[in-house]
Amino acid sequence: MKKSQLKKIIKESIKQLMTEQSGSSCIQNQQAMQSVSSNPQLGDGGITQNFINNMQGKPYNFYQVRGNVINQKIQSLAGGYPSQGGFLTFCQGENPMWQAKLTNKLFYIQNCMQNPGTC
Repeated sequence: MKKSQLKKIIKESIKQLMTEQSGSSCIQNQQAMQSVSSNPQLGDGGITQNFINNMQGKPYNFYQVRGNVINQKIQSLAGGYPSQGGFLTFCQGENPMWQAKLTNKLFYIQNCMQNPGTC
């Protein structure tokens, strides 16, 4: 193993240990944060044609229940890190891309609830 590779592994291990010890530190995944859209459409992370088809023409209660399920899943993936200003932190090592996809789905559902008949 090259010396530079070993240094990188050590740095990452130290970061991970520091994060675990502090309990509230979060190294944000910028790619995950940038993939979230407040008005997600087909092609955005997590928004597939199948998802859109499954959301079409459903009653308000369906959206509410589905949104709660997705929100609970997002919280379980967040690994106990607090949200910042109501937005998830998308921490490294806590499935940040999956959190982002689920967040897009949640925003899509919220848009369906706020604009009945548009989904």
